[in-house]
Amino acid sequence: MAAVADADDFTLLYQVRSGVMEKSFGIQVARLANFPEHVVQNAQEVYNEFEDEHVDKQKKEDKALLEKIQVAIQQLSTAGNNVDINVEDLTQLVTQFTKDIEQLDSDYFKSVLATSEA
Repeated sequence: MAAVADADDFTLLYQVRSGVMEKSFGIQVARLANFPEHVVQNAQEVYNEFEDEHVDKQKKEDKALLEKIQVAIQQLSTAGNNVDINVEDLTQLVTQFTKDIEQLDSDYFKSVLATSEA
């Protein structure tokens, strides 16, 4: 984030993009706005706690995602070795994989889907 500041005012410079923000800039904005330091410190502590919880959640999502991908690879590999497989069967496997991924409620895949749909 960037800002233009003078003695009386500041203007935040930003660019809007689709997808998930990796970081919040509220604490930096509070500092620019000269919030009391104890308020900024408290906000930083709360943010750090939230970030720790988010990292734990992300690790669980990543593990579940990896398991789904491994199952899909195995199914597609098995299907690929079957000379009698048809396009509809492969399409069904891909459709099921997509549904499984969507059910994981993964922030990563939400951002990928949002980018691909834009």
